[in-house]
Amino acid sequence: MKMFSLLSWALLALVPLPLRGEENSLGNAQVTIPYAELKSLLDRADANGDRSETPPPVAAVLTAAEYRLDFSTLSPAFSASFEARGFAEGWHSVPLFGGGARIVSEDSDKGVSVVLSEGQRVSLLANGTGVFSSRLVLTVPPREDWSRGNGFEFLPAPATRNELRVSGLPDDRTLQIEGVPGKRDEASGDLVFHLPGDGEELRLVLEERTEAVPDAPISESRWTLHSQVAVRYEDGRLFHQVRIQAQASSGSGLSMALAFPPQVSRVEIEGDDLRDWTLGAREEDGRVARIHWQTRDVLDRSLLVSWEIPQSPLAESWTLAPPVARFSGEPEADAAEDDSRTLFALVPVEGLELTHPDLAATVEAQRLPKWLQAQLGGAESLSAEVRGTAPIALAATWLPRMETAQATISQASFETRLVADGSTLVMADYVVHHAAPLSWKLLLPSAEQILTCEVNDASARPIRRSDDEIEFRLSAPRPLGGGEGEESGQGTTVHLCYALRSDPLDPVSGRVDLELPQTDLFIHRLDWELQIPERYEATAVEGNVQIAPGKETRGILLKKELCRGERPAVELYYQRKDLN
Repeated sequence: MKMFSLLSWALLALVPLPLRGEENSLGNAQVTIPYAELKSLLDRADANGDRSETPPPVAAVLTAAEYRLDFSTLSPAFSASFEARGFAEGWHSVPLFGGGARIVSEDSDKGVSVVLSEGQRVSLLANGTGVFSSRLVLTVPPREDWSRGNGFEFLPAPATRNELRVSGLPDDRTLQIEGVPGKRDEASGDLVFHLPGDGEELRLVLEERTEAVPDAPISESRWTLHSQVAVRYEDGRLFHQVRIQAQASSGSGLSMALAFPPQVSRVEIEGDDLRDWTLGAREEDGRVARIHWQTRDVLDRSLLVSWEIPQSPLAESWTLAPPVARFSGEPEADAAEDDSRTLFALVPVEGLELTHPDLAATVEAQRLPKWLQAQLGGAESLSAEVRGTAPIALAATWLPRMETAQATISQASFETRLVADGSTLVMADYVVHHAAPLSWKLLLPSAEQILTCEVNDASARPIRRSDDEIEFRLSAPRPLGGGEGEESGQGTTVHLCYALRSDPLDPVSGRVDLELPQTDLFIHRLDWELQIPERYEATAVEGNVQIAPGKETRGILLKKELCRGERPAVELYYQRKDLN
């Protein structure tokens, strides 16, 4: 850009400019100068031009390294051809190789030298840009020194193409380079290695050639299984955890057809050397998993298998089916001679009685194999050992269960205040223990009005079932206090205050009948404090509660232990205090 700019200014300098005020009419003007002056202007523009360029990321690289190793003589012939490329001016040192090879002769391009640099590594020294090549003849140890344990160490430098060709190998020997596979060139018969250029030293070793023995035909194996089966029942399903030791008496040991009951699901199979497995479709006689291993002729296999089977809790018979190894040839004879054994360990279901002639309670868990002990986690079990492949049917009987109370009342406290005109105020506090939401009913003694109602210290409105019956819908229980003097466990607290009216008290003496609410829940302890007007005194108390000795109080203390389904009630006889 600067060259053309300078030339333009030079040409313009030769053109006479119009005077001020003159009309510019140079649109079609032409300038002619001698060639010598034009060349001088061009040379000056080229000399002053901007020659700055971005330098290449590398100054020089080794583009090709081809090594040839010939073992046709006792002293192997080793040669190498290199090609490098320079991208910048100046001297370049390009690494070629290192290791045990030494230079015998060199044939390099003019201006190119091969030098021995620090660390006994050979480098190519060249100047400027372009392509540089060099050909070397190298010396290596005799052939007998290339055996395993010695070998030949060689360190190739990174190159775009890095190749070693080996020829003349004896019939009983082959060359091995650890980590670098060799490939036979069909056209030349050479053994070709594509060498890495990662800076790691290679060891070249001559080894005895082993003729590949053709694999024997793959044949099916007849398997005998020794299985340990841990069975648990949960939510209508039988969960099986199985450890299988399989021995094959014939075949290649590469596959197994493992049969399960038809209704099996969620099958999982694990094991050493396992290549893959597939589960077939459901058929009338079972569902088959095709298992394949990687290594042939291993006739002792170990598997961990798990599966689930639906099991109705109402069924009168539960079936335990062992895993079965199928064999396609002579299935009848195979079943008759099958020596497979299965040890079942079944965790009992609470309330369910399972019986079979071969099923017995495992008194000591230590008698079971350690793997089964780990699966059961120390739980009691029923065990049965079965020989062969036939399933066993257990008779299932649900035992009668004792019904337990849905809820109980650990503490019921009442305070009844009676005035002379017959008005009565009752305050009741209940501590209800329950494990699930509960509908709780109370039968009140002709309550005139419910004043307050609280459930767990929160205002509540009970359901009125009839004139005297109310119902509480107690939600999920919460932890009770559990402190000193407080009830512990899960439950609900209920507070109730109601008013009722009876006949006025006699001015001199008389009797009054008092009742408390009735509930079907079992009450462990009931405390009742009864207060009457101060000018009266109680002369007798009769009913299904007892007078409780206790602290001094202005009321009458009553109590009742273990109450259920009855209404606490008393007949209170009273008289005026001043009659005596």
